[in-house]
Amino acid sequence: MSTTVNGNRGVAQSSGLSAASVNAADRSFDDYQARHLLPLVRGISRAGLLAYLAAVVIALAAGVLTPALFWRVVVALFVLGAVMYALERDVSQRRWIPFGFAFLACYEIAIGVFASANTLGVGWMLPAFVILPVAMSPVWMSHRHFAMASAITALAPFLAFSLLNASRLDQYELLTYILAATVCSAVIHIYFSRLMHAHFKLEGQLREQAHTDDLTGIFVRQRFHELADLAVRRAQHRAEPVSALFIDVDRFKSINDEFGHSIGDAALVLVATTLQDRLRPIDVFGRLGGDEFAVVLPNCRAHTAMQVAQRLRAAVAGLASPAGQLTISVGVTEMREASNGLVGLLDDADVALLNAKAAGRNRVEMFRA
Repeated sequence: MSTTVNGNRGVAQSSGLSAASVNAADRSFDDYQARHLLPLVRGISRAGLLAYLAAVVIALAAGVLTPALFWRVVVALFVLGAVMYALERDVSQRRWIPFGFAFLACYEIAIGVFASANTLGVGWMLPAFVILPVAMSPVWMSHRHFAMASAITALAPFLAFSLLNASRLDQYELLTYILAATVCSAVIHIYFSRLMHAHFKLEGQLREQAHTDDLTGIFVRQRFHELADLAVRRAQHRAEPVSALFIDVDRFKSINDEFGHSIGDAALVLVATTLQDRLRPIDVFGRLGGDEFAVVLPNCRAHTAMQVAQRLRAAVAGLASPAGQLTISVGVTEMREASNGLVGLLDDADVALLNAKAAGRNRVEMFRA
């Protein structure tokens, strides 16, 4: 989903089918999957490490694992340790995936080696070929990775069995287990992937509803303050100018009293849409409540903010509305050194707005300290 800070304009943009929007949505879903699957992957890896150590100890005690095969255990454990280390790193780089493939191959080969070395045959080891791919099927974040993991799961044991000259019956039993495991793991992976995608879309919709005003479609007060504060902090960090507009619809209470609340709501929507269409994508625009709106203009000097405010005022004054002529009053200010961040910036703009309304409304006034 593409993201802009100017109202929910990004929602309309994200509905397009451009390659950029599709790639952005894919990256966003990948990040979502990684964030939610990381605890699962860590849990499986740590549980696998303990189970693997227990299996090695039992195999050594039972005489199944010979010293000649012990180096394979060391390699597999080293790879598993690398997987666990990689999981602690930056998730966005997905560095654990190649380690995961290497571990999966070593683990499957080791199972095959242990099974073939066992004089009792491979029957008691074959369930491991089902448990591992089924248990790991939700972990692979993409269908491509799952297909690669399934291929490793199927081919690695055959490689071990062929190197150790396993009997034809053993290979047939292995094939049966691998087919069952592949089908089961594919069903689990597809179901889990669809479930994750459905949750991703639902969370996006809920986040969109929580962040936008259900009447005007622009940011609600809380979300506006979050993004506006971020814009102000960024401007201060970069020593860039930042300005703010405080906007109020003139005599809005009279519109509600004379024409009814439905006409008043329609007037608010019309004003909000008109303002939003004339702002930049980087501008932070929100409804503070009732008929009050605010805009934070990053990288914008006071004189430019005055020009923007005058254009907005003129655009609203030219609207055709069932409520008659609509006008707005606008207070303008630029961040001062003495301002207390976003709070101080909006307070200055509010003072300028009060001056505009006191001077007769349908005006733009600059804050003067």
